[in-house]
Amino acid sequence: MIKELAFSEEELESLVKARSTPISFDEDCPETTPEHALKFRRVNLPLKHYRNQYVHGMLDRFGFLNGALMG
Repeated sequence: MIKELAFSEEELESLVKARSTPISFDEDCPETTPEHALKFRRVNLPLKHYRNQYVHGMLDRFGFLNGALMG
C-alpha cells in the first residue's frame, strides 16, 4: 500500500477511540428530529440521473432519437 495513504498507528488508535465515544448533542449541535430531517434535500442528484443523461446524449449523438438511423 502507498505509505501516504495508510493510517499511522496513532491515527488508527484515534479512530478506534472516536468510534467508541458516544455522540453528545448540545445547543450548538442539537439532535435532528424526524420533522427537521424531512426538510433536508439532496445537494447532488442520484447517479441514476447522470447515467440517464449520458445514455440519452449518446443516443441523440448517434441519431437514434430523431429516427435518422431507424428503419
